[in-house]
Amino acid sequence: MVVTQLSVTAQIHIQGPKVLEFVSLDNEQAQFNMVGITEPKIRVIDYRPAVRRKMREILQTKKVEQLVDYINRPARVTILPPEPNSQEYVVQLHKTRAKKPRHMLWLAVGISGAIPFYDFTDLEIQPWQEQTFALFSLYKRPSVIQE
Repeated sequence: MVVTQLSVTAQIHIQGPKVLEFVSLDNEQAQFNMVGITEPKIRVIDYRPAVRRKMREILQTKKVEQLVDYINRPARVTILPPEPNSQEYVVQLHKTRAKKPRHMLWLAVGISGAIPFYDFTDLEIQPWQEQTFALFSLYKRPSVIQE
């Protein structure tokens, strides 16, 4: 994982039935822990207004079906390495106007098989359940996709 701060604009892609565990919500941010990556832990802090609005709705209705649609949008991504004496990376997601970012932030749990060969900037893979794994990655999208 990164050892210094990294900041890029990226398409967010959450893959799996339960990738993020809700932690908290306030007027500034929604916080989640990534499921499946345990050492180091990964905390996702989403500052985007649409995600905060959707989380408020979910807390009232308990219907989480569309949350991933709100998270899986382009964002300005900042990855902060752990503070001294900590084992937790912080991933900050901020609003961006980018429509087709050059990078992809891919968070997946419960996937199996081979991982495509991408130009990874950051990659963490850990075993999950029943011969599957959890994956946290940031990679440069192939130019064919970027248009």
